[in-house]
Amino acid sequence: MIQKKFGICICAILTVLAFYIYQPSAYSKTVKHTLKLQPKESFDVRNGRIIYNEHCAPCHGVTGKGDGNYYASGLKPKPRDFTGPKFMKQVKDEYLIEVIKSGTAAFGKSPFCPPWGETLGEEEKIRNIIVFLRTLYKKIDIDDTAAKKLED
Repeated sequence: MIQKKFGICICAILTVLAFYIYQPSAYSKTVKHTLKLQPKESFDVRNGRIIYNEHCAPCHGVTGKGDGNYYASGLKPKPRDFTGPKFMKQVKDEYLIEVIKSGTAAFGKSPFCPPWGETLGEEEKIRNIIVFLRTLYKKIDIDDTAAKKLED
């Protein structure tokens, strides 16, 4: 009787090990939203990217173009495109801080972007988001400049 239980236990353990060994991809899959650190990325940008991806990217998109998952649901007005240099160059950080804290409805804009002030807590987190947002339009400027040089 004891030998039979021992044999069943050994068989179960070997089955689990075999499953694990022959299907390592099932245990090593990366999450779709993995953190990709840029080589020369500051703490502020990295932290802003993390917070942005968690709270803002569902509507504004990972690249900030306003094409997040909820974009397809027909939001009206559409989420802001943060890659546009015209808007990002003229808007002040203080304005963005207040919009993020209070929500866009407090400024007569879309009622769909909630106030994040209490959720994020510290103003430093909001400033990190803004530092990250500033990299989005600068990256587009750099990419456009590089593309124009290639065309010439």
